[in-house]
Amino acid sequence: MHQITAFDGLPGKAPFNAAVIQSPGFQDVPGKLLQEQSFDELLSLLNVSTLQEARQLPSSALVEVNLQQVAASPYSLFTYGPVVDGLFAPGIPGKLLLQGSFDHELKLILGHNANEGLASTSAQQHAQHIRVYLCFSQPNIPLSLQGQDIPYTFLNGPNTAVLSDATALASQAYITSFAETGTPNGPGISSFPLYGNDSFILKRKATSITEIMDSSANERCLWWQKALYY
Repeated sequence: MHQITAFDGLPGKAPFNAAVIQSPGFQDVPGKLLQEQSFDELLSLLNVSTLQEARQLPSSALVEVNLQQVAASPYSLFTYGPVVDGLFAPGIPGKLLLQGSFDHELKLILGHNANEGLASTSAQQHAQHIRVYLCFSQPNIPLSLQGQDIPYTFLNGPNTAVLSDATALASQAYITSFAETGTPNGPGISSFPLYGNDSFILKRKATSITEIMDSSANERCLWWQKALYY
């Protein structure tokens, strides 16, 4: 995802011409305080004082400490990930996309699930998330969580996680056509709209695919995309 907005999109093309990006996301790390804290913790766990000393250690020591830091990360986070460096990543991708600082020649299919963040939110914080655990024990209730689209993308024979083979095969047809011709549209499948000012997208339900208005095209999401907190 950061390759799309690398270097403000100025030096040239991204290292690919097209991509299918499903449920993109990353841990936003505003400012340098959290970065410095993670780095200091790394040095402390390694029992060294400088980056130069850390570089002299065997890779096995670095792997072990990385596992410790990731395991101790807050719920659904991983401590390490891309951060704004002022060069390759001159800003967070959402803001760069908003201001047009990206490779405009790319062809992309983007997708996300309706309840992406639900499983990433601790049920201990919000009582209503108890429903998540109830539904996990009732597989016939689709929640559209992150990762639940994967069986549809890679269906290759009977799969209890797929409620409609026809929907899965249509999804595969879009991706296959996109890979072969550069457009997801092809014979025998519903038209796949090009995202524009009208904000139309395809909604894939368990048993149908329809064209709808993008629910994230609203003032609240636009405010977050401006990254005024950064």
